Amino acid sequence: IPIILIVMGSIDLGRAVLSSDDKEIKGATSKLIKRAIAAVAVFFVSTIVSLLMGLFPSGVEGTNSWSDCWDCRTSANETEYENCIKDKDK
Repeated sequence: IPIILIVMGSIDLGRAVLSSDDKEIKGATSKLIKRAIAAVAVFFVSTIVSLLMGLFPSGVEGTNSWSDCWDCRTSANETEYENCIKDKDK
């Protein structure tokens, strides 16, 4: 998604430059900046979520903490996820 956003913004800016219209170039530049910011935000979503969830305490005794669930959820496939949940419950 970040790459697509930046490529789309670059295409818009390229079209504006080829048209040689100052107003269109300014509009395309601001669009590119907004898309670049959105791309960076999308890229760091999982990091931001992990940092925010780190502010909360771990699970109550006998239950999984959010980090155990997050680690299992980010496993490569559904089978590994199911095995991870079973292992964490033991």
